[in-house]
Amino acid sequence: MTNNADSLRRWLGMFFLAVSFAMMMWGQIIIQAYLDGVAFTLYWAAFFGLSITAVVFGVLDVRASLRNLRNERVTLLRRAMRDIKHPKDRADGSLVEK
Repeated sequence: MTNNADSLRRWLGMFFLAVSFAMMMWGQIIIQAYLDGVAFTLYWAAFFGLSITAVVFGVLDVRASLRNLRNERVTLLRRAMRDIKHPKDRADGSLVEK
């Protein structure tokens, strides 16, 4: 289950990715004739900055997903060890015959 931080991080990553994609399309198709000199440099520097920001949010999301996966594996391992140690207190409520 995702929490608010995960949702915000994914939304921001998709936002920056969509804006950088739109800038690339507009820069190549629509406003290419108007971009020259300093305007060209500024436009593509902004595009590059947005693209790098999208990549950073993607890397942060992967790190958070791996951290959540690691925490869930540790929790499941602890629960399994507890069930092995105390079979009458199993998490699913079933009893083990002796």
